[in-house]
Amino acid sequence: MKREEARTRRQREQCTMLRSAILDLMDWRLQLMTGTFTLDHLRDLRLRITSHIDSGNRAKLQK
Repeated sequence: MKREEARTRRQREQCTMLRSAILDLMDWRLQLMTGTFTLDHLRDLRLRITSHIDSGNRAKLQK
């Protein structure tokens, strides 16, 4: 029974992390779509988005 509880807790944590990542990406996409940034800020935002996606992909591969 404890294994099942740990598994459920782990799945819940993964869903929370995934939801947070998706919300971050949606927010950043909205910021990009407004087109009101300087080139430096735009470059920084693109790097953050790329890094965020890459870290998610690495986590998926480690599974």
